[in-house]
Amino acid sequence: MTDRVRLIQFPAADIDRISDLVRQAWPDGIQNTRVYNVAYEFKLKGMPWSHSLPGHMKGRNFVRKLLQGLYEMGWVHESAVTFSSKSTEKGEPSPP
Repeated sequence: MTDRVRLIQFPAADIDRISDLVRQAWPDGIQNTRVYNVAYEFKLKGMPWSHSLPGHMKGRNFVRKLLQGLYEMGWVHESAVTFSSKSTEKGEPSPP
């Protein structure tokens, strides 16, 4: 899952605008989109969550641009973000 972004329970009215934002923020483009349960998912081209350079820096810039764009739309980040060294989304944290 090194190429996904999910918008969980975002209003449908914002999805088109956020799609444009993702296209602008991620230079490699979007490979596919889909509705995933109560989320809207972007499958990006490339791997923004890669640990290797230059992918790592591209991913950091992508997150920064995405959060900036969402803020400009009136969204405010109010929760913690979890980062994991595992490639699965449901795994326990890796031991040191």
